[in-house]
Amino acid sequence: MLLKKLEMQNIRSYAHDTIDFSEGVILFEGDVGCGKSSILYAIEFALFGLGDLNASFLLRNSASSGFVKLDFEVNGKNYQVYRSLEKKKTVQQGECFVIADGQKMLYTPSEMKPAVLQILSFKEPPNPRSQSIIYRYAVFTPQEEMKKILEERSEERLQTLRKAFGVEEYRIARDNSAIVLKDLREEAKFLEGQTAELPKLEEEKTQLEGKIASLGKESALAAQKTSAAEEKLSQAKKHFSEIQSQLSIINSLKSELPLLKKRLEEKQSFLKDALEQKGFLEGETGDLQQQVSEIKIGEIDYSKTQEAYKKIRGQSSALANEIGALQGKQRDYAQLKEKGLCPTCGQTISGDFEKHASELAVQVIDKQSVLEKLKDEEEDLAAILEKAVQQNALMERKKDLDKRLEKNRSDLRALTQKISSLHEEIPSLEKSMAEKQSVFSSLQDLEQKAKALEKSVLDAEGEFKSAFSDKTRLETQLNDVRQRLGELQARIAEKQQGRQKLGKLKERKTWLEEHFIPSLSAIETHVLAGLNREFDLLFKKWFSLLVESQDLVVAAGEQFEPLVEINGYEHSYQTLSGGEKSALALAYRLALNALVKSVSASMQENLLILDEPTDGFSKEQLGRMRSVLNELNCKQVLLVSHERELEAFADKVFKVEKKDGVSAVIS
Repeated sequence: MLLKKLEMQNIRSYAHDTIDFSEGVILFEGDVGCGKSSILYAIEFALFGLGDLNASFLLRNSASSGFVKLDFEVNGKNYQVYRSLEKKKTVQQGECFVIADGQKMLYTPSEMKPAVLQILSFKEPPNPRSQSIIYRYAVFTPQEEMKKILEERSEERLQTLRKAFGVEEYRIARDNSAIVLKDLREEAKFLEGQTAELPKLEEEKTQLEGKIASLGKESALAAQKTSAAEEKLSQAKKHFSEIQSQLSIINSLKSELPLLKKRLEEKQSFLKDALEQKGFLEGETGDLQQQVSEIKIGEIDYSKTQEAYKKIRGQSSALANEIGALQGKQRDYAQLKEKGLCPTCGQTISGDFEKHASELAVQVIDKQSVLEKLKDEEEDLAAILEKAVQQNALMERKKDLDKRLEKNRSDLRALTQKISSLHEEIPSLEKSMAEKQSVFSSLQDLEQKAKALEKSVLDAEGEFKSAFSDKTRLETQLNDVRQRLGELQARIAEKQQGRQKLGKLKERKTWLEEHFIPSLSAIETHVLAGLNREFDLLFKKWFSLLVESQDLVVAAGEQFEPLVEINGYEHSYQTLSGGEKSALALAYRLALNALVKSVSASMQENLLILDEPTDGFSKEQLGRMRSVLNELNCKQVLLVSHERELEAFADKVFKVEKKDGVSAVIS
């Protein structure tokens, strides 16, 4: 893996910054606390998530959100990973994605780590709450964690290194083998219990086979009896069916004769009622004809008379109105005459006024004479109109009588036709009834014979049912025993398979106990010893490059503990000076890095990150760092240090500065 570009926003003390990485040795140089290590945490967060870190540790205090975007290369293929942080009630991870071959894949925070581990070909459990073991020991180990490894107890250190070297898989294989062995023991114990009853089951099988033979004989005898009873029943049914058709005639006549009698009585009763009703209708029809002949209708035209009456009344009303108007003028003239003056012009009334008053009086008299004649005509027309109303009432009466008369005549015609039909039907019914009664009388003797035959059929059916029941019972018992035998045979076969399986289980159990598990332990011991020898050589090599002393010698113990020897005497790691401790920690770190790379195929040529590796180094030791860097054989090395002397060894130097609480990377 080679880093290409890192972009951070609101991460630790960084507001926003972008770093472009090149190959070679890259130095991040700056004062203590300026934000150098934050860059390393940002890289690890982008790849593997929070792990055992708290989200609030990474997010800038004043920010509500932040992100890290990292571009890197693996085996010539470019990738980009992105992780974000959001502050809600607490700080937590937000959007995550990976871009590969131009394709963007969105992930949840827990899904992101397995995807990155697959890209890097890191074969380790994808636990989102822990850091990547391979990354921590092959790429980047923080100084504090390296000190912890050196100072912790031998058992704990060995357990940590077993995970880093991949040797832990042997222990896991042993543990899994122990689980399988336990399951084999439990299954073997279960199968021993299951197969213990096999002799008893085989004895029961022999008993059931004998019972099947006995029931088979009884069932065959019952089948013969059933066949004989069935033949007897068949003959009885045959004789009974021969007279069955005649019996059906008798049964039919028994139901038909009462119905025929009832129909005959109903028709006779209906004929009597019809004759009575016919007499009544004939009498009523005569009365109606008499009433119609007595009605005399005049020739007055009601409509014309009514029209003439309305016209005369209208003329009278109009003439009365004219007379009223003329009489009103007369009253006006009389009032003017009394006053002697015209109310309009104020002049004295002349002789012409008298003339007009006289003419008006004559008009009133003439019109009153005409009105009296119109009144006389109106009275005459009113009398004629009254007669026309009476005439209309008589016409309606006649129509009603004619309608009733026509209905009576129609009812009489229908009744006459029905009476005629009944006169034909009644003799026919009487004849049919007599014929059927004669047939019924001739067949009555067959009933006794049929009853005897029916009894013989019932007796034969009883015998057949009894025989068939015995046959069915025996067959059912036989089938039940056969089924029990089949089930028993299946159980015996299962037990026999269990016995065979038990033998195989014991073979596998012996192989696990005596061969596989001991072999795993031996292989693990051998592999761990080989790694220990290689680690010891590397540890000594790197320490000798950093510290040139004939008196001070270091080595790796059997459990990878650092051994210190001064002038031939063993000393504690804690007795070393600060620079010697840092040199020992760095040598241990580089030896560990080399071994982890050797067991991880994806880390052969890769990135190496060293955080404050020269803390406490003398100038002479700082000068020896050039030889160390040349020997590393890494395409890309990231150094984080506050030592300016390291600038001479770096291919690229980034200055990290912090101002007003905000860090910035200056190239």
